[in-house]
Amino acid sequence: MTDMIDFVVKVMGGISSSEPVLFQRDGWLYVASPEGFAQVNLGLPTRPETIQSWEKREQHPAITESIDALQERTDEGHKFIGEEQKYFGAIAFGPDDYSFSLEEMMKTAQRLAALSNDGKIRMVSHGNGYRSHKYGYACDGIDVWVRDARVMDRSRYLGLVREKEDAIFQEVESLAGLNGEDLERAYRRIDFSDSVIMTPYLMVSMPRNGSLGRETESWTQGMRLGGDGSGNVLSYDRGSTMNTYRESPYAVHVTLNTNRFSATEESELRSKSADTLGELALQLNAVNANMSLAQKIVDRGNAAHNKACAKNIDWKKGKPRTTYQP
Repeated sequence: MTDMIDFVVKVMGGISSSEPVLFQRDGWLYVASPEGFAQVNLGLPTRPETIQSWEKREQHPAITESIDALQERTDEGHKFIGEEQKYFGAIAFGPDDYSFSLEEMMKTAQRLAALSNDGKIRMVSHGNGYRSHKYGYACDGIDVWVRDARVMDRSRYLGLVREKEDAIFQEVESLAGLNGEDLERAYRRIDFSDSVIMTPYLMVSMPRNGSLGRETESWTQGMRLGGDGSGNVLSYDRGSTMNTYRESPYAVHVTLNTNRFSATEESELRSKSADTLGELALQLNAVNANMSLAQKIVDRGNAAHNKACAKNIDWKKGKPRTTYQP
């Protein structure tokens, strides 16, 4: 079975000058390099659940098979156990902001790439709260702190991520037989898996079409991302891409960035033009080279959607409602 993480890792590997690094921040899995990053909403839990003695279940493997790396939190910052300060220092937010920019993400990748690759992945979660008069005047800031920090084997982590994605597809398929408002409500409750790849040159989202939520679809390296507290770079139009009357709504979506540059002489303009076209071609080729992987994921998502929503899809086409066959 091909998984979303395979696609983003391979594409990032194709566009990157060094091996991409992986980490989880606030429920999102990141694959980052000095050339850009990928974000996948298949992160694992970082905080133990409260389980009553009579409940017949255990903590998630991401908790039982990981190590708590947060030693303490003080007014001066966060302290992590042993050498973990180096790793978490690169991926944790500071005390004043919980957003990031493309430029900051690329620098984060450089910091992590300079550290030892020990085969583990770091997972960090933050808390934040509004704070008036933080710097002496009204409405002047927020407080951000590390809530959880965990370390686990990277291969085991990715295995659990793949299991989570598979469970989402199965959950969609299980809706077959529902119709009307029951189907609409059930479908919208599903936390569908999404991914985005972002560089200074292009943005690729899959399987839903993601938007920056702004009037323009262009971006700069310094533009703030994920500042709504959700950690999500993109917003998704759930109304159109999760429309239970629409057949096969999922696809791979590519947006090219508007790159501006200036020159004072012909040779400079030619050089900058060639560099831009070269980078764009390299990155588009990396996406194209892995389109067969993406197609399998999109096909699987559309198949699950079409099965779950068969009655509504047939109704819109003017056909007799499909009788669901388990």
